[in-house]
Amino acid sequence: MKSINGKRCIHVAWIFILPALFVLFCRKEPTLPGAGQTADQRSRTLASLKRIDPYPLYSMVFYGDYGFDGMLESGIASGGQCPGKEGWACSCFAALGSDSDPVFGRNFDWYGRSTLVLFTDPPGGFASVSLVDMQYLGYGPDPDLESIESREALLDAPFWSFDGMNERGVAIAIMAVDQASAPHDARRKTIADIHLVRLILDHAGDTEEAVSLAGQFNIRTGDPALHYLVSDPRKAAVIEFVAGEMKVLWNSAPWQVSTNFILSGDPALQDPSGSDCWRYRKLAEELDDADGRITMTEGMNLLSAVSQEITQWSAVYGLKTGLIRIAMGRNFDAGCEFILQAGGGP
Repeated sequence: MKSINGKRCIHVAWIFILPALFVLFCRKEPTLPGAGQTADQRSRTLASLKRIDPYPLYSMVFYGDYGFDGMLESGIASGGQCPGKEGWACSCFAALGSDSDPVFGRNFDWYGRSTLVLFTDPPGGFASVSLVDMQYLGYGPDPDLESIESREALLDAPFWSFDGMNERGVAIAIMAVDQASAPHDARRKTIADIHLVRLILDHAGDTEEAVSLAGQFNIRTGDPALHYLVSDPRKAAVIEFVAGEMKVLWNSAPWQVSTNFILSGDPALQDPSGSDCWRYRKLAEELDDADGRITMTEGMNLLSAVSQEITQWSAVYGLKTGLIRIAMGRNFDAGCEFILQAGGGP
């Protein structure tokens, strides 16, 4: 695993966005909130929480060690999941045609509720920024987080990242699919499917390393099942689990697209116009016409074109620039912007 010493992320934010849509409560099982932190790091983490938009959208910097590598050493017997419901739909793409500004985009389509922009810099891992649906931490659509005590569950946030990018320009996002069946090797440790996001953000220096890491653990699939789009500035791959095997679909063009159906063996890979998913067709056709060369602004416009009433957030990541743009609740006229940089403090 890679190690970066003394790295931190810094960010700048500005936002004015509309309120949330509606809420669906999900159960979760605890992991290891705040494991490895000193009392001072714990206090600094919770004190760093800022409400940066009325959606509501918050930001927080996690100081110290959240215990993820310790969990990797022991594996898990169980992990948090959200019961699957009909109607979920997400759209992701990697546009790698520009040498100077490759971008990664994603719509998280679920139910409008509180969201967290999380900055982490674990010992022995890469600094990253990620987005967390706070409902999975037990918070409602507009939580009261004035007291430090009310923020305690946020220490579990690193284990619940749904998409993000690290300082090496590796981005990853989850999408729900109808089913997944992962291989199992009794000699390997087991992690939950959502934990694969944290594993890759913390320890993958490029897409090939991300795929290698995914193959080193048993992945406990949940409900809904997941597959993943991961990309660095040069190469993208869809990772999915089918019939007890891990399938990896590398980009054959300067772009890659994934939505909510299993791509392995699908003819849409050869002919996007044949896909039953209109969002997949739209993204593939636009990126193919542009030869994978789009700006971040054009990436957000593309996410707008495939957004739905239940789009909770839309995020575009600059894989070389470290720039992240976020629009909440389809309010594409207003948004927030962050910069992830290594080698400095927040």
